[in-house]
Amino acid sequence: FIPSVHLENDSGTLLLDFMSSHAGVTATFTPGVATAVQGDVMAPFSSRGGADQTLGVSKPDITAPGMQILAGHSPLPATIEGGSPGQLFQVIQGTSMSSPHVAGSAALIKAAHPDWSPGQIKSALMMTALGNQAKEDGITPADAFDHGSGRIDLSTAAQPGFTISDSAVNYIALEKELWNANYPSLYLPNLVGEITVQRTLHSEMDRNAVWKLSVDSSADLI
Repeated sequence: FIPSVHLENDSGTLLLDFMSSHAGVTATFTPGVATAVQGDVMAPFSSRGGADQTLGVSKPDITAPGMQILAGHSPLPATIEGGSPGQLFQVIQGTSMSSPHVAGSAALIKAAHPDWSPGQIKSALMMTALGNQAKEDGITPADAFDHGSGRIDLSTAAQPGFTISDSAVNYIALEKELWNANYPSLYLPNLVGEITVQRTLHSEMDRNAVWKLSVDSSADLI
């Protein structure tokens, strides 16, 4: 929060040498220019999943905006690391920004569908998410262990067509084989040979519909 510039290593030494041999030196800053940047790029600090080989549920479930988010801020932060005192707004990043995007999205869907369970709301968010993100290099396509189902898309989340949900009792009963739970994603830590899994869908449409299923997989999964 100090209006200054920090020069490291040789740059600082060169500047001091220059100033010691030149009198009356002044400096100016070039004004910043607003520039469009690529969106839907995974932040380098975003948690990645897939490491747990025992449960059978991949993480994360979904991703949401969490980089350079303009948000409300306490003018009396507990620590200086919490932000500049006296400010009502700040631009920050992290799960503290991505998480409220998800919570707010869930609240909007709950308002649109008051009778939906938390599981139905979660599945609606996951199954309508956009999965065209890039890894932090901005080039390599992100995968399910980077963004889960993808980035939340509220333009379609309230009308998913169908939802998927399960009970807490069933999750506990299937603790060691959660791929058999009625979950809106499928993850098999160790797939040897063939396995059959089942999902039960609940139609949220007011008319009959026909759904077609396709699988996008790596070459070693047939």
